[in-house]
Amino acid sequence: MATIYIIKGPSNGGIFTVAEDDCVIGRSDKCSITLDDDRVSGSHVRISYDSNKSVHIAEDTKSTNGTWVNGRSMTMPVELNDGDKLELGSTVVEFHSSTFDSIEAAKAALNQTSYAAPPTMMESKNRKF
Repeated sequence: MATIYIIKGPSNGGIFTVAEDDCVIGRSDKCSITLDDDRVSGSHVRISYDSNKSVHIAEDTKSTNGTWVNGRSMTMPVELNDGDKLELGSTVVEFHSSTFDSIEAAKAALNQTSYAAPPTMMESKNRKF
């Protein structure tokens, strides 16, 4: 299991637990994590768990605006590490492999590693892939 923090964007402050089942993040109500961001596709990115490697993997689901991981365009599935930032539209989410007993514990853990999110790719002009 893992934790997803929304650290920038219209849904800023959201905290979600990701189980070993596939987790889809997007604008659609059918997604595991629904974002209120017009620049996010209905089904934008999938996070799955590879039990053989014991890692979570992020994969862009052919979204319109693409997905960025740590400032780089995601062109193929990426193994996620603690602290990785995924940018979807004007939203930035942070991945952590830890899970917590409560929202308060998850918030406290994030505050210990607080991070000021940079401008998103959609906000920056002429940023190369």
